[in-house]
Amino acid sequence: MSLPFNSSTAVLHIRKVKILGVILLLLVTVYLITLLLTNEWNPVKTTKPAVEYAEKQDKIEKDGHLLERIEQRQTERQQRLRDYCEKHASSRNRSARYNHPVIVNDEYKVIFCYILKVACSQWKRVFLALDNRTDVDDLHKNKHYKFLLYDYSDEDIKVRLKSYFKFLFVREPLERLLSAYNNKFVNNKWSWRKIQSYKTKILESILLLRSSFIM
Repeated sequence: MSLPFNSSTAVLHIRKVKILGVILLLLVTVYLITLLLTNEWNPVKTTKPAVEYAEKQDKIEKDGHLLERIEQRQTERQQRLRDYCEKHASSRNRSARYNHPVIVNDEYKVIFCYILKVACSQWKRVFLALDNRTDVDDLHKNKHYKFLLYDYSDEDIKVRLKSYFKFLFVREPLERLLSAYNNKFVNNKWSWRKIQSYKTKILESILLLRSSFIM
């Protein structure tokens, strides 16, 4: 049985559908505008974590290569130091081997080989503090330190070198040279005779190092 067709009713339904569609479109538009204004919607947001992850992985890889180069350089330096020590240790007597002041602390079982202009003043203060001495007027006088390596016998030196924790610090050579120049020749007004004396020592040290490291 067929229903009677009413054109006015059909037109009314079509209008209702159109109105609902317009209302829905307006609601979606308002919602999107709200998200944009509150910075909660970003068309690129879905790809940002992937980009950040890739950048992070790239940084980790670069840092890893840098660490490998640093470790390789340190290994080469340590090997060069061992080769130098093995080459010259047997040719020197006891006084020549241990004439450099090396600070020893028997209580904490540590040995510090200081190098001038490489934070040696600060670390000397640390070792004096470990010995409960903070009233020292001149840090660089060896008499202030309770134990220096060359104060021990050969046997005691070997025991300490083998069992104690040993450390030293190094510094970029040109920075160290500039620091020494500013400290000794700019900030301090030395006499010409003292400057000449240091000049001679510097030249002698350079010649000695040059002869020692010629392959």
